[in-house]
Amino acid sequence: MAQRMIPLVSVPVTGSGAQPAAPPIGEQRLPRYTSYPPATEFAALDGELYADWLGALPAAEPVSLYLHIPYCRQLCLFCGCFTRITSHYEAVREYLGLLLREIAQTRARLGRRLGAAHVHFGGGSPTILEPADFSRLMDALHESFDIQPGAEIALEIDPRTIDASKCAAYARGGVNRASLGVQDFSTRVQQAVNRIQPYELVATAVAQLRSAGIERINLDLMYGLPYQTVDSVLETARLALELEPQRLAVFGYAHVPWMRKHQRVLDEMPLPGPAERSRMAEAMRRVFIWNGYKSIGIDHYACDDDELTRALEAGSLRRNFQGYTADASGTLLAFGLSAISALPAGYAQNTSSIHDYRKQLAAGAPVVARGLATTDDDRMRRDIIGALMCYYRVDLREASRRHGRDEAFIPERTLLKTFEERGLVTTQGDVVALTPEGRPHVRAVCAVFDQYLRLSQHRYSLVV
Repeated sequence: MAQRMIPLVSVPVTGSGAQPAAPPIGEQRLPRYTSYPPATEFAALDGELYADWLGALPAAEPVSLYLHIPYCRQLCLFCGCFTRITSHYEAVREYLGLLLREIAQTRARLGRRLGAAHVHFGGGSPTILEPADFSRLMDALHESFDIQPGAEIALEIDPRTIDASKCAAYARGGVNRASLGVQDFSTRVQQAVNRIQPYELVATAVAQLRSAGIERINLDLMYGLPYQTVDSVLETARLALELEPQRLAVFGYAHVPWMRKHQRVLDEMPLPGPAERSRMAEAMRRVFIWNGYKSIGIDHYACDDDELTRALEAGSLRRNFQGYTADASGTLLAFGLSAISALPAGYAQNTSSIHDYRKQLAAGAPVVARGLATTDDDRMRRDIIGALMCYYRVDLREASRRHGRDEAFIPERTLLKTFEERGLVTTQGDVVALTPEGRPHVRAVCAVFDQYLRLSQHRYSLVV
């Protein structure tokens, strides 16, 4: 294995790049803008309206599919996802039966077998499924959708729950990208967040995946966890590079105990503050760039030949609920508890209640509970925010005209002046661009164009 260059000495822990000025909006708690409007704006949604949205989908355009497997063996204290903890596989098997029924009922509502170019399994821990059950799920997808040749089939991996037999089943099912949840390699940090997985365990999981023919490996890392320091996250970065991943995602821990009560345990531990979080993010960024990875948006890194890098260079990079993507589909159909579908007409989120999920499926009714019909203004602002999140720049006039509008954005331009005065943003005519110093605050700049945030009382995660 090639020796990785880790420029520990050249990574600063102070200075403008590592310790940016605080954003001038609110208390530095803003949406992550994986969707617009944000999911916090969803309200009760009529299932029949969602069925109408499904019926209106173009038959010739491929869709993307998302499958949510919410079950985990134990609770990770940093987790902000919708999960259910179980030590009994029967609960998982029963859930799989319900999921298969939802897929079949959606196919019936569609009235046709749509093409699918991307499939993503998330959770929870999708790898909790036994090999035979994972195969059943893949068979059901092929029966209901035309999974296109070359489709990306991605699986989120808990390294503690896979073995060679599971990896073989994934490969037979067509999985060609695996995202391993690493977070941090420090034993002390792992103990604090209740997720023990030594480096050797993760390395074995990567080797098993590659041995099965799954070469595209992603690693998910996290900063802002208890007991982390700049030096400790640099050591995690060094070890991650030894595994030679194709992509890395480096997420800031979202401490939202008002939403996820189990996170309150971490309040008793030393959590890094905003300045330290910024230094961690910058230190890891420099290590990955030094080692040849391209920076993709606010938190992804990819090799030169990766699809994300090609999408960035081609101007087709997008952001969705899974982060940054090269997926060009305008429709995401999501299955399972709490899963969110994104359609041209709006967003629809499934119920989070297993009781309601079971009951509605038995009645043949759509299992959506919440959502939002998007307006022309929503779609225009989604494009603006998406451009800023992906490219740190946007042409406001072009974005407006692309949606058949002629917006002047007077209130937004006024708000942007504060960013300009602090050297975080430049505006030339209709083009808004973030400076290198401003890029860590892109979510705050996006918030300028967020019509919902101005009226919202929601609390969000820290910007950096």
